[in-house]
Amino acid sequence: MRKAAAYARVSTLHQSDLSLVGQFEECDRYAESNEIEIVAYFADKETGKVNRREQLDELIDHANRREFEYILVDDFDRFSRAGARGEVFIQDLEEKTGVRVIAVRDLVDTSTYMGKVYRGMKLILSGAERDRIVEKTKVRMKNYASMGYWMGGNPPYGLKTIEVKDKEGKTRKVLGVDEKEAPVVHEIFALYAQGKSINFICEFFTDRKIVNRKGKPWSKTAIWDILHNEKYIGSIVYGKGSKRYHHINRKDALVLENAIDAIISRELWDKVHERFSKRSWSPRVHFYLLTGIIKCGDCGASLVGNGSKKTSYVCSAWKNHKPVRYVGIAKSKVEKFVIDYIRHEMFGDMDNADYEEIAREMNKRAAREDKIRGKRIEYLKKKLFEVQSQEANLVEAIKNGVEMLLLKEESARIKEKRESIQNELNYLENPDKQHFVTAQELKDKWDTIKNNLDSGDCYRLDETIHNLIERVDVFPDGYIRVTESNS
Repeated sequence: MRKAAAYARVSTLHQSDLSLVGQFEECDRYAESNEIEIVAYFADKETGKVNRREQLDELIDHANRREFEYILVDDFDRFSRAGARGEVFIQDLEEKTGVRVIAVRDLVDTSTYMGKVYRGMKLILSGAERDRIVEKTKVRMKNYASMGYWMGGNPPYGLKTIEVKDKEGKTRKVLGVDEKEAPVVHEIFALYAQGKSINFICEFFTDRKIVNRKGKPWSKTAIWDILHNEKYIGSIVYGKGSKRYHHINRKDALVLENAIDAIISRELWDKVHERFSKRSWSPRVHFYLLTGIIKCGDCGASLVGNGSKKTSYVCSAWKNHKPVRYVGIAKSKVEKFVIDYIRHEMFGDMDNADYEEIAREMNKRAAREDKIRGKRIEYLKKKLFEVQSQEANLVEAIKNGVEMLLLKEESARIKEKRESIQNELNYLENPDKQHFVTAQELKDKWDTIKNNLDSGDCYRLDETIHNLIERVDVFPDGYIRVTESNS
């Protein structure tokens, strides 16, 4: 009899252990009807975005030892809800181990070209679901920001956070003026408006032993950032840039004027920025697209941006004078290599896909998934009713004088089970979950990835690369190794 391993995954935030059982039951049914023996079960409770899953790593180790012919999963997105990079992960696993991955509820023949394309589109759509969740979070954060609330992080120099109550009585934070630091901010603007240079301001503060919040001398970049921060005229800008490139000015940024008390006047701000419009000094900002994921293949340290005109990535350990070999590479060379890798190695066949056929097949399966989901919801609601009844019985036992200590452990167990079931119900009943697609939607999603790669827009390129690539290693001989995200 042919042998297989079964793998299941749930999100700790959305699904319960019952979902793991349900996934394994699907695998068992498939194995029984196809004369396959499941010799091992592996399960992870992780989010679809996480990069490390212990059970998945162990499963791959067993696959490398050829201990079974198949890996059975409930659906392909059990390996990944992270889009097309999950498709690359599965292809790589099959090629290296010879073990075939079978999604027991999809029943698509992935040994064929069309089957592989279908699987890729399925994972792209799964990644899109995660992106919608992220987008909803951003919208919610913008709504909070539009009310003037501080969205977290350290406030800029000259400002501090103050706790307030919102309409619902919840504690929020807003920005207020720090009376000790505000005069320094005002002096920075005043000196620059008088024609003083940023170098002069740094030296001026050093001579007078005026240090920054960390107790260190002021840098040119810190002064430049203060002179460009709209918060000092009372405006809050949310979504201006990205986490890695805060100097980006995005068109969809939210600007709230008069949201906080101003430290400087609009007139002083205008004088300062009139000088900047005449091409005064500004920090040279390079967009290092691989920041955070590019590593030294020799020592494992991060590669960091280096240089001004001829920009490159160099080993941070070497740059900090540690006893390691020099490893570096031109910025343009390695970034082009990674973009070409994504375009040709990861998505080389997508342009030839029959989107109409794939959409029909996916919608057929979506109808079946909706039916299964409905049954699962019905089952969970029954379980939820049972657990709620158990909680009610505990309350009655307490009223009847049963000692509380005897019931504490049982109460905690029942509460955990109730919350777990409720979380899975909330996940399954989410109205935003998309199941049915059109051929045009599939093509549009692939075109979005292509357009981001071709756009030349640093922000879009940065976002796409970091979504698809987990790590880029550069070795002393110039060899580049790309590791796709497999989560």
